[in-house]
Amino acid sequence: MLRHELESEDELVNVKSGLTAAVHWNQGNFDLFADELGNFAKERSRQWWWIGYEVAYLAVVRLKQSHTSEAMFHSFRSVEGLIPHSALQLLRHILVTKTRQFDDTTDRNSLIAVTQN
Repeated sequence: MLRHELESEDELVNVKSGLTAAVHWNQGNFDLFADELGNFAKERSRQWWWIGYEVAYLAVVRLKQSHTSEAMFHSFRSVEGLIPHSALQLLRHILVTKTRQFDDTTDRNSLIAVTQN
């Protein structure tokens, strides 16, 4: 889009902002991408699954572009990002299950405190 085709300076700012966000996404800088898009994207970026989803989608884009090695890299990154979350959920489940086996309330409360951190 040429500068003289834009109806206002605001449209130019929106186009620049959109292009900046697209470059951040394309480079895998998802935090900067969310910052550029504003509050809705910032809120969504706080969800535990969001970056994994974006990286997985970037892997699909790279595969469609026939960039196989980059597609593998991004797909690995998406799984790598989800493993710590899954491991933490499993650890919490194990610890909470173990607390049910204790009769001593002090031990149970200390284990529950660990799982909430």
